[in-house]
Amino acid sequence: MDIKKTVAKILSQEYSVVVLRGINPSKAGFSDYKTSVNIKALMENPFQYFVDIMSKNRRIFLYEEYRLLRTFILAQYRDISIIKNNIFMNMEPIYTPLADSIRRALRLHFSSEEEDDNKASLRAAINLLRIYDGYVEQDNSYWGVYTEDLDIDSRETFFDIYDDYKKIVSKGFCYQHSDNPFHLLTEIDYIRLVQLCETKREIPIIRIADYTEDIEKLKMHLHILELAIGKNLILAEEQETSPHFFHRDDYTNILNEYWGHKSFRGELSS
Repeated sequence: MDIKKTVAKILSQEYSVVVLRGINPSKAGFSDYKTSVNIKALMENPFQYFVDIMSKNRRIFLYEEYRLLRTFILAQYRDISIIKNNIFMNMEPIYTPLADSIRRALRLHFSSEEEDDNKASLRAAINLLRIYDGYVEQDNSYWGVYTEDLDIDSRETFFDIYDDYKKIVSKGFCYQHSDNPFHLLTEIDYIRLVQLCETKREIPIIRIADYTEDIEKLKMHLHILELAIGKNLILAEEQETSPHFFHRDDYTNILNEYWGHKSFRGELSS
């Protein structure tokens, strides 16, 4: 999917809006989002914020905006297209600009930190807390797990950026031996892999044998990642282990000389 062309085509229809979920707004033609989006102002006065957006004829919303303004948007528009970056699993990148006080409140809520002013801190993000099941800051980027408790409205249409991934998920992976693979243990490691692929540097061989979460979901998203970067990922070969015991005479000689046993069955030498 060419995201910029897709957005332009949707917006060419009257009474339509686009919602970006996990997508860099600049790549969708919303280059001034950092100055246009103000979540703090939205939470203070949602109706006025929505009126201001309409007066500017802005019809692209970031996902946090949409969740907080959904009632107004559904009342005003006929077609709402929600486009998701399905390269990610549970944690999705948050491009919505968030004030330091809001990020601090999210960190506090989704961590074990204890602070005297925690109630005051949480108040700064009380509305946002309802749309997240998790929040993580990783390598100067922000990641959220969204709640999925909304009843879908008939005016909402959902799209994936990589919408043809189902054609490739049934194919296998390429395997190769590696002494120093890129280990995927958790979803955070997968995010690091995606970020590495975005740098267009050489992609290492990947080991998934020790992945601690949903392995089938990981494999599906690795195929989506292949589709996104236009390359086959290579997985590390797993070294086969044998259940058989191979006897070595030098072990028995050591056992006899130093321990007085003829065999590992415990027979004493004469």
